[in-house]
Amino acid sequence: MVTTLLQVLPSIIRKVDNDLEIDVDFCESLRLYLRKFRSGNHRVSHYTEITDSGLRRCRSVTELPWQSRMKIIPLPNAYHLVEFLRHYHVVRRLLKTEIEKRPLSAVLHLTVLVGDWPTVGVREAIKCSVRT
Repeated sequence: MVTTLLQVLPSIIRKVDNDLEIDVDFCESLRLYLRKFRSGNHRVSHYTEITDSGLRRCRSVTELPWQSRMKIIPLPNAYHLVEFLRHYHVVRRLLKTEIEKRPLSAVLHLTVLVGDWPTVGVREAIKCSVRT
């Protein structure tokens, strides 16, 4: 059994004050993932405003019963070209390092290229698999 899974996801988390909140529908997916993996390592971008994000029903990450079994590290919100280019190399290296340690699961945006960290993760995974 694989012990950890790296998931690079589109924005399913928002930051409210100093708290991270996660989409309630995605919470069920997390519960199911954690049945198969001892822990999860989730890297996702987040929104600080909810008006356009679609994240209306969220739950505090600290309230999740399995919160101690996962690590959520928000990636920069980079849906503007300048922000994406500013953070690209740092995030790409971070994802490459993580992908080399564990299996990757990514959810691609398909309609967005700029700011789509899951696509960056998949590209790094392909590069890693070609080298091995």
